[in-house]
Amino acid sequence: SEPLVRVALTNVGDCLHNACMVNILIRDVPDTVHAQLVAGAEAAGQSLQRYLLHRLEAQAAQTDIERAIGEWTSLAQARAASTDLSWAAADLIGEARHERDNHVAQVVDDARR
Repeated sequence: SEPLVRVALTNVGDCLHNACMVNILIRDVPDTVHAQLVAGAEAAGQSLQRYLLHRLEAQAAQTDIERAIGEWTSLAQARAASTDLSWAAADLIGEARHERDNHVAQVVDDARR
């Protein structure tokens, strides 16, 4: 009876692990695109799955940074309209872009490891 309990607990653990992970299926990928992605994964020394995950993470980070830049720009414009603005909007945008570039470079470096 004891081995059955272990198997059941192991299966429950597997289910819990898989429950928190999302799967994405992309259909109808052209052969040329697939070949380019495989080549990129091989060049990075990664499996195709790991390579694609890192690419998706970099894209998600880029989107978050662009959203933040938009919010900072809106905030700067609101401040300029209502009070003395200590930082110019161009400075805020430049700083946000610098942070974005550093973050994207870090994600790319992590993806290559």
